[in-house]
Amino acid sequence: SVNAHTVPRVRGAVLFFWLSMFAHSCAPNMTYSSSPGGPAAQLGDGDSEEGLVARPRALRKIGKGEILCAGYLSLQMSMACAPARQELLRIQKGFVCGCERCRGRDCVRALPCPRTQCSGF
Repeated sequence: SVNAHTVPRVRGAVLFFWLSMFAHSCAPNMTYSSSPGGPAAQLGDGDSEEGLVARPRALRKIGKGEILCAGYLSLQMSMACAPARQELLRIQKGFVCGCERCRGRDCVRALPCPRTQCSGF
């Protein structure tokens, strides 16, 4: 499940080979959409189902040599504070995010963080 992508259309997770190669960022510069149109997938009972194709698209201008980064989090979780995002990624994906957004000021917090060493509001 580390490299799987949730696809509501199939009510489950799908592994797109090339999507598993993109880095993660909590402020991604690209995303993807999935649609029918890939090679047929053989199901266990002998039936086949039309496959899915993932199509990448930029979310902003991407500079030459810039690493392509997708967001591994759901839209709801991508709006959470940095510690919540980092903990979910640690549990689900096996790493602690150190992207620019996680290292910077935590803009999603409405109140000052009570911890003295926290850089959040």
